[in-house]
Amino acid sequence: MKPVRVAMWIRRFKLTAAGLAATLCLSASGCLAPSPEPPPPAGPKLLLLVVVDQFRGDYLDRFESLWTGGVRRMLDEGVVFGDAHHRHAVTHTAPGHASLATGCHPRRHGIISNYWPDPVKRRRVYSVEDAEHGVSPANLLMPTLGDWLKQRSRRSRVFAASGKDRAAVLLAGRDADAAFWYDDDDGSWRSNDYYDGAKAPWVEEFNDQRLADRQLGKAWRPLPVTPEQLTGVGVEELDLGPLRPGFPHVYGGLRVAPGESLYGGLYGKPWLDEYLNRFAERLIVEEELGADGWTDLLALSYSALDYAGHGFGPDSPEVLDVLLRFDLQLGELLRLVDERIGLDSVVVALTSDHGVAPVPELGRSGGRRLTADGVLCFQQVNSRLADRFGEAQWLFNGPFLNPAAIADHGVERGLVEDEAARLLAACPGVDRVWRRAELGEDAQPAARLAANAFHAERSADLLIEFEPFFQPTWSAATHGSSYAYDTHVPLVLLVPGLGPLRDAAPADTVDLAPTLAALAGLPSPDVDGVDLAPRLGVVAR
Repeated sequence: MKPVRVAMWIRRFKLTAAGLAATLCLSASGCLAPSPEPPPPAGPKLLLLVVVDQFRGDYLDRFESLWTGGVRRMLDEGVVFGDAHHRHAVTHTAPGHASLATGCHPRRHGIISNYWPDPVKRRRVYSVEDAEHGVSPANLLMPTLGDWLKQRSRRSRVFAASGKDRAAVLLAGRDADAAFWYDDDDGSWRSNDYYDGAKAPWVEEFNDQRLADRQLGKAWRPLPVTPEQLTGVGVEELDLGPLRPGFPHVYGGLRVAPGESLYGGLYGKPWLDEYLNRFAERLIVEEELGADGWTDLLALSYSALDYAGHGFGPDSPEVLDVLLRFDLQLGELLRLVDERIGLDSVVVALTSDHGVAPVPELGRSGGRRLTADGVLCFQQVNSRLADRFGEAQWLFNGPFLNPAAIADHGVERGLVEDEAARLLAACPGVDRVWRRAELGEDAQPAARLAANAFHAERSADLLIEFEPFFQPTWSAATHGSSYAYDTHVPLVLLVPGLGPLRDAAPADTVDLAPTLAALAGLPSPDVDGVDLAPRLGVVAR
């Protein structure tokens, strides 16, 4: 089988950069005349990054027979990295998006979870909170792919949009033109004054259509899929009792007019992804992405699947329907991009921020669920520490050790830490408890994913790892572990001149940003991931 040639953009960029360097004025007295504005380097006109929240890695092959739209096109024409994983524990939305955007693990980019406890302020810190702007990337400690584009030229346009503010903000980065997210207060798309491009007139015009209001009085009914097809892909309706009926699903409550109950109810319904698609299509047109030769970036995060997965589980008809409808929406988006820009000048990436665990009650995993005894075990740890070391608040939520209690009682910190870890590890569902000292740069291989999720200034003193398939929640399903069902995600690239290819070797999600950077002709950034582009030249068709 013949090797596939890597796209010529990288070589062309090097030649362009060399030519520019030769024209620089390096005299001690300075330049005698202003240099002409350099031409844009050869490369794609647009990088389109598509993140599907909670898209588990096995879904690509599991539902392969049912894809007909954009996912089908990505599989048929793209480069599929079949063994792609997040290499950090605490697989939540915020750290997943930040890792994809920065090419770094949470220990470097600092977004360790959606929220993290602050033992000094005695409150939770939201991953994208900002006292001045409401939300912003202020807590993000590393630059993103969009920031790298902006550092090369301010003429590159960078936008992100998502149903979740944290997903949009963290994909956008610090220097983006704008990040947009769905506002469940009024069903609009919003941004804030952190971003220069937040108040473009077309955004208000788009919101004035009140598209969310039109969902009042409509039910969510599934696309037609035969019983044989459902059985073939292992979809099974979970009996949630009479208070949680199946299809059709309605939202908005007993209301005769749109309101917050309708707007909030659209989360977890496939219409939210359709709404994002329509907003993204308008953004592409109004902002003229891909029009001037400088590489632009549009990052989109589709959120409906995450809410459906939590509510119904990964084997449910609801999750399948959200996926199939996303497949169609992605197909429409790719068609628009092809018409407006040309897919021969665009690089498309499809991936996810995390997976999800199976529902224990279906009996497929052998897992178990949190019980009242498990909750009480956690709640009683502090009193058991008090029984041994004396009355005090020994732990704060995190869990963090209380240094004041340790000092007041004259107890060695290590003794309290060891006892707290032992008590927590004895609780139902806990596999082990990692101590701060075990999660440094020299962490053992068994602790590597936990160490990658650990940030010295933000993470707790103890990191709890549950046993495989344990559900520490009473929702149908959740994520957050370091096991494959949570770390394995799709990684598919649609690159002109490459594909269809299948690469079965391991790949990390932090590899995506430096790979896209290389395809755009950017210098290699200082990140945890590696450029996968050289691998593409030896992958068999």
